[in-house]
Amino acid sequence: MLGRGVIANPALIDEINGTGTLTKERWKQFHDEVYEGYQEIMSGEKNTLFKMKELWFYMGHLFEDSDKFLKKIKKANRLKDYEIAVAQLLRERELKR
Repeated sequence: MLGRGVIANPALIDEINGTGTLTKERWKQFHDEVYEGYQEIMSGEKNTLFKMKELWFYMGHLFEDSDKFLKKIKKANRLKDYEIAVAQLLRERELKR
């Protein structure tokens, strides 16, 4: 179960150890690394989108009032639409504390 927690919060281990907390920059770095990795190994846009949308089940709760943005992410049919929705979320919402 720790794996799902780390997917939702990449700084979870640091928070448990008292050595750090999650920041938007750290979350974005984690997201982008996973996103780029999926793009490299998956065949086609749809497969990458499907995998990333699955991760949002765990990551979505990290942001305040994110329902509108999560809906846009789930409705995205192209990587460009997905990227725009994620960028809007990061720009307009803060991480929950």
